[in-house]
Amino acid sequence: MWQLKKKKKNHQRQIFTSLFEFSCCGQYHFSELDLRFNKKDINAKDLENLVNQMQKYENLKSLSFDLSYNNLNGKDLSLFVTLLPSFANLINLFLYVQSLDIRDEGISYIANALIKCQHLTKLTLQAYSCSIMDQGFENLGIGLSNCQNLTSANLWLSENRISLKGATPFCQNIAKNKKLGNLLIYLYSNKFNIHESEEFNTVLASNKNLKTLEFWLVNYADQHLVRQLKRKSIRLVKYQIRY
Repeated sequence: MWQLKKKKKNHQRQIFTSLFEFSCCGQYHFSELDLRFNKKDINAKDLENLVNQMQKYENLKSLSFDLSYNNLNGKDLSLFVTLLPSFANLINLFLYVQSLDIRDEGISYIANALIKCQHLTKLTLQAYSCSIMDQGFENLGIGLSNCQNLTSANLWLSENRISLKGATPFCQNIAKNKKLGNLLIYLYSNKFNIHESEEFNTVLASNKNLKTLEFWLVNYADQHLVRQLKRKSIRLVKYQIRY
């Protein structure tokens, strides 16, 4: 008689949804940590306590940290991101900071930390509605260009204040990273217009390292951009045009 095999539990992965539960955990051997602390009214002091606890996880290879919709700004976020380089084995990072008022200061702290995460291969950054402007976006590009083993970046940066002024140097910088071949980028509800799309397209399409590109914008300029990108032979996995 056939017997159903029980699915083995992943004893190297731990999920926490409660700050109290996380602070009371006495086991630090996990290589995968999933911290789901969105909408927990976390302030700078709470984050400092979280960081002190996280320092004990020396074997981390994958970290997912959701801080969205809390009472934190860019300076507060630095308490966490400056810790990232201390995880010597970290290869996957998923960071969610939606609706935090981190501005250019906060995204620049993230960029500086990425430069020091030399084993990181995959990054997912969700930073909707964070008041990020051109200088912060440019700095993020510098961080990605110097993250030497990064092969994949998923960037959700909608509803910010990014324009061509920041997008052009961002594209120029990421092109310097020869290993970064897969890029997903959401930039809808920023400050692009039809007159800027041609130049942005030219800079982005000149990146010979990209194998897959998933690119989402909004308005008429996006339709023009998609057509131009197709002519430049960059493979678009998906794109969406909204009017």
